[in-house]
Amino acid sequence: MTVQNQKPLQLSAAAPGKTWFRAAMLADGEHVVEMRGIIGDYEVDPALLIARLNSADQDAAVTQHVIRIDSPGGLVEAGVSLMTAISQLDKPVRVEIWGSCHSMATLISSAADKVLMAKDGTFMIHNPQMGVYGTAAEFRTALQYLDGIRVQALDRYTAKVSAKGRTREDVDAVLTDAGNIFTAAEALEFGWVDGILEDKREPLPAEEPAAVETDADAEAKAQEEAAAAAETAAAAEAEAAAQAEATAQAEAAATAAAEAAAKAKAEEKPTDAAALEAQMLLDEAAKAKMQADADPRVAAMKSAGEQPAVSTARKAEAAQDKPAMTEPAPWQARVAEMNRNFGKF
Repeated sequence: MTVQNQKPLQLSAAAPGKTWFRAAMLADGEHVVEMRGIIGDYEVDPALLIARLNSADQDAAVTQHVIRIDSPGGLVEAGVSLMTAISQLDKPVRVEIWGSCHSMATLISSAADKVLMAKDGTFMIHNPQMGVYGTAAEFRTALQYLDGIRVQALDRYTAKVSAKGRTREDVDAVLTDAGNIFTAAEALEFGWVDGILEDKREPLPAEEPAAVETDADAEAKAQEEAAAAAETAAAAEAEAAAQAEATAQAEAAATAAAEAAAKAKAEEKPTDAAALEAQMLLDEAAKAKMQADADPRVAAMKSAGEQPAVSTARKAEAAQDKPAMTEPAPWQARVAEMNRNFGKF
C-alpha cells in the first residue's frame, strides 16, 4: 500500500477508457464486480465503484455482492474509501481472489463477510510506504502518518484472522517492510482467507507411458499374429469348400430336372392332335352324307337295295376309334381319298 504525499483523501479519477471494474447481475441474484489493476492513480475511479455497489445494494433482486479481485494494490486513500463502503453495505459480500491480492487489496478483502482464493493465487502484505519530498518537518509528519496507517492495518488484519486463533502479535510479526507472500494453502491456514476456489472441471487424466517392447514381446506378438492369420485362412478355405459343394449340388439338381423334362416330353402322346383329326373326318363324313342323301342317284340306288361298298361315316368313326399314329397323314389326303371312294356304292 502506498501513501501519496498530497492533501488528505484527494482521490484520483480514472483516465478515460480505463475504468478498472466491471459489474453484472447474475440470474441467481448475485451482483458481481470484477476489480482488476492498480487501485487509484489513473486506473481506478473509486467513486464509480462505490456508487455501483450502493445502487445494487438497494435493489430487491440482489441477494449478495461478489467482488472478484486481481490487483497488486494501490493508493491507501482509494483503498480505505472502498473498504469503508464495503463494510457499510446491507447485503452480504463475498470476495473471490482470482489472481493476486497484494498490499492495499488485502485490506479491501478483509472488509468482506467471506473470502475465497484461487488455489494458484497469491496473498501479500507489507508495511505502508510513501514517497516524501520536502523539509524535515514534512518528513516527521510523513513518519507519523505511516505509523498511523500501520496501526489501522494491524487492527483490520487482526480482526480478520482472530477466528483462526491468531493474535495481534502474530500479525505484527508478518507485517514487515520486506513483506510476506502467502500461497492459497498458507493464506487459508493463517486465516487471511476462508476457503479455496475449486476447479469446476476435472483435469484430464494423465496419459500412461507407452510400454517398451522387448524382443520376447515382439516374438510372442508375431506368433499370435501368425496363429490368427492361419485361423483366418482355414476359415476361408472351409467356406470356399462349402460353397463349391453347394454349387455342385445345384448343378446336379439342374441336370436331373432337365433330364426329367426331356423324358416327359418324349413320352407325351399326341392325343390332342389325333382327336382334332378324327373330329375333322367326322365333320367331312357328315357333309358327304348330306350331299349323298340329296343326290337322286343315291336315292335310286338305295331304293334298289344297293348299299355302298364302304360307308364313309363308318370310316370316320373307325378313324376316331383308332389309336393316334405317331406320324398321322394330313387330313387333306384323307378327305381326297373319301371323295374318290364316295361314288363306290
